[in-house]
Amino acid sequence: MGGGINLAPKKEVDDFVKSRTERLHPFHGIHDMAACPQNMILSMIAGSSTEHLAKGGLSKEGIKHFEPYNKLQFEYHGEAEITVATPFMYPLALLHSLTKEDRLNKPECNFPIAIAFGDRDMFASSNGAEDILNNAKKHNGGMVNLFKVPDAEHNFSLTHIDYVFEKMTGHFDGTITNIWEPTVYGDYNW
Repeated sequence: MGGGINLAPKKEVDDFVKSRTERLHPFHGIHDMAACPQNMILSMIAGSSTEHLAKGGLSKEGIKHFEPYNKLQFEYHGEAEITVATPFMYPLALLHSLTKEDRLNKPECNFPIAIAFGDRDMFASSNGAEDILNNAKKHNGGMVNLFKVPDAEHNFSLTHIDYVFEKMTGHFDGTITNIWEPTVYGDYNW
């Protein structure tokens, strides 16, 4: 077969949509397994973050503590984990947009808002983040920033810890203002 996008099988997509519609945990299939394979698979998933954490400068000791915490998050069957996926019917297909008047587009949202994307992220600010920030400007006096994290993928908060800390601290203490570094969906800077 030639190049191009590898599409997921229809059954996999159908199962994904069904799990979101029924508000199932993202790892519900793993949670239904016997304890031994469940533990092994969740440990492998949690351990896969090691490379990103090391790249971000987290010490071996920090990584040693993070992996069990990460695994615990995946094991947890609570509503908080399900809530993260609830706004989406399937990836990038919103059920209830954050730009609606009963979400982040209302006068009560008068606090500073910053959003960041890695310049190698498969998602981009053009996928809706710019709309969220433009709406926020109307309610918070323009206290918004849009950051592009250089040489970073989606999990940049793990790989670019110092950069993120500097930008977010500056955003919230008011020393960094009026940054607008958009990213465009499909324009990855590899």
